[in-house]
Amino acid sequence: MPIGTNPSNTYKNMTASTLLKSGQGVLAGFVVSSTTSGTVTIYDSATAATSTDIMLGTITPAAGSTYKLDAAFANGCYIVCANTINLTAYYV
Repeated sequence: MPIGTNPSNTYKNMTASTLLKSGQGVLAGFVVSSTTSGTVTIYDSATAATSTDIMLGTITPAAGSTYKLDAAFANGCYIVCANTINLTAYYV
């Protein structure tokens, strides 16, 4: 099932670093709408503290890419967006 079609998923569009959700949850994935050398790093944390667990190391996604993760997090899901990027993350 594509990540955007699961009725239990919530979504959030972002162009800058954002706390997606605090506490426990599941990051279903994300879709990159546009980017100019943008990068994404995802932490199991309520902040961007680099000493916390990294769910997804820094990647440079292409526009139009879909990343299905189904990754559980315990402390929160903080997504660091660098450079120019527009993405929508889906989570529970």
